[in-house]
Amino acid sequence: MTLNDDPVKALASVLDASSRSRALDPLERDGLIMREIGSSRRSRDIRITPAGLQKIKEAAPLWMAARQVFVSIIGSGNMGAFEDILERTSPIEELNLEAPKQDAQKAA
Repeated sequence: MTLNDDPVKALASVLDASSRSRALDPLERDGLIMREIGSSRRSRDIRITPAGLQKIKEAAPLWMAARQVFVSIIGSGNMGAFEDILERTSPIEELNLEAPKQDAQKAA
């Protein structure tokens, strides 16, 4: 999945449940989204409200302009590599971040 495919899913995939909830709380408070009980008691469906859709319409040109600046800096030929790095590093919570520290301690 690239950032162009579905940026919401791409970004949500790197957040744990607690972080997702903290990120969504202000959006719900401001009336931009609604959370509803999903297919199971533990799941939630998130719906964008008409106010949320309006915010997306306002933000889209700004996002595209920022993306164009970013691509002009790293080069369009590097965009695929950048997205690949993001995709490979997105499941960060599954990584054992202590292993490099333990290996360094053993080597010392």
